[in-house]
Amino acid sequence: MRKKKVLVGTITGAFGGALNGIRAQLIRRTTLGYTVELLGARGAFKKGYRLGLSVAEFHIDRQNSTHSGYTLENHIPSDATRG
Repeated sequence: MRKKKVLVGTITGAFGGALNGIRAQLIRRTTLGYTVELLGARGAFKKGYRLGLSVAEFHIDRQNSTHSGYTLENHIPSDATRG
């Protein structure tokens, strides 16, 4: 069995900025965004907690953006990529 590549990124803007800069691992993609597991802790949020975040609140590292032959950009709605 082939092992899946671990996707890691940074949280920005979630919970009023309480988790800005915290690293997290992508657990799954959902219709509303992502489910991630915290790799660090801050305040009431402990390492290992799982959170639901929108596409705008979680940024996957570029070096990890290719997964199973397709790129992350193919899965982000076009309105979420506009600045």
